[in-house]
Amino acid sequence: MRKKKKAAILDIAAQKYKESDLRFFRELLDYSDNGVVYNYILKHQEAIINKVFDGDRHKYFESYVALVKDKFLASVGADLHILPWSDHILFAMKYNLKQDSKRIYRKDAAKDQICFSEYVRGSLGNREEEGKAQYNIKWDRIKGIRIPRNFKDLLSGQIDSFTYTKEKIRYLLGLITLADGDGVIHAFNVQYAYKEMSKVFEENTLALSTCYDVHKKLLKDGIISVYDTPSGYQNLRIQGYKEGFKKGYIAVPYFVFQEVFKKLETAAIKVFFDVVFKHNNGENGKGKVDENKPVIFKVAVCPTDNKDSISRYVKVLGRLKKRSRSEILRLFSGDSGRTGLNSIFNMDLHEIRKGLLYIRLKKEYMIQKSEAVKASFFSAAKRFARKANVIKSILNNSLIRLNDKQFDYIVEMMRKASTRAIKAIISIVNKEIQAGNAINDIVAYIKAVYERYMAGERTRLSLDEINDDIIAKLSDPYEYIWMSME
Repeated sequence: MRKKKKAAILDIAAQKYKESDLRFFRELLDYSDNGVVYNYILKHQEAIINKVFDGDRHKYFESYVALVKDKFLASVGADLHILPWSDHILFAMKYNLKQDSKRIYRKDAAKDQICFSEYVRGSLGNREEEGKAQYNIKWDRIKGIRIPRNFKDLLSGQIDSFTYTKEKIRYLLGLITLADGDGVIHAFNVQYAYKEMSKVFEENTLALSTCYDVHKKLLKDGIISVYDTPSGYQNLRIQGYKEGFKKGYIAVPYFVFQEVFKKLETAAIKVFFDVVFKHNNGENGKGKVDENKPVIFKVAVCPTDNKDSISRYVKVLGRLKKRSRSEILRLFSGDSGRTGLNSIFNMDLHEIRKGLLYIRLKKEYMIQKSEAVKASFFSAAKRFARKANVIKSILNNSLIRLNDKQFDYIVEMMRKASTRAIKAIISIVNKEIQAGNAINDIVAYIKAVYERYMAGERTRLSLDEINDDIIAKLSDPYEYIWMSME
């Protein structure tokens, strides 16, 4: 991707500058790190003057000034920024879009807006009635997922250093469904994640090979990290996920796991996340929820727009890699076999003469934040099936009875223990039950026996001593929060 972007920038420069200017610009690109030549003045300036301009400072400054004047370069402190490295600037240069944000006037503005309004109504007017959408899946495991607010720029394609692709976003959303509140997936590997995510995504919309590919890319991007744990397994962490909730979050509906979402154009996915973050699940900031809350989205400039409004619109065109208002509208209406955003949004057109769409979320996709309850996808009994079968077989020959949640916890705790150790621990607990001794919390008792047995404290396994220890530790609710499992 870096090579392609560099080639595209050089291609634009080659149409504008003479050979010496182009050699200078090429050198800067070679020295740059994602469009920035760090510490340029101190580290690189003299070397470039000697190499490209044979030490002629006058020619160097002529080229430098020309590139700065044409907005190819900008000096920020000691660093030199190559401006076309930003996608929206590169796109604007490529298609010769106006970047000076001058007011635009048309010969017949009224006629132009009338024609545009008719085009919009023809494109977006035939929308499906609410409540009649057809779904292929029973979404009985998850109604939506919680996404922290600091993910808005990433998901809506506003981070220049992140190469945005549809499959990266879909895989990241799948990882979020598997992660705990800290953004961590325990005992992670890609194949296991694919198997669990396949239960959430619509059938035949997720491929294992794609998961492996985008997993490597997200690691390189720094969006996720994988680290070793004392248990011998690796955990995956979604960077910034836990911390992001300090600024709030939104609940994204299950639409993102359906085939219709996969069929959206990449630019439409950027718009989708831009809108749903602004929609904020219908919350109006005053503690109330409005299901008909609109989000205003600008699809075209008009003669009355000011300089700032036009500038923002040009940046949107660059971010979405679109050249005109018609291409923006096709993101909503769909085109050439691609689904449009009208599959999830309803649009009001009465403000279209101002270049604005009023967008509302369809009622079938409207969820509140409280409804996006994280499902428990991680099951130690399934993840460590072989060890679970060993433990289950030993328990079946005892008087110990555990529910599914308790059993899952025991498997997670003893997954690294040997069969001999497991038999010994279960035997100790079983003897206490056979003797008629009351055990108030069977999971807490098994955990206490396990910890002491594994620590070699074989002489401290009496019921009275362990019960006293458990009672003493009840004052620490965080360490023994698992004792409430029933």
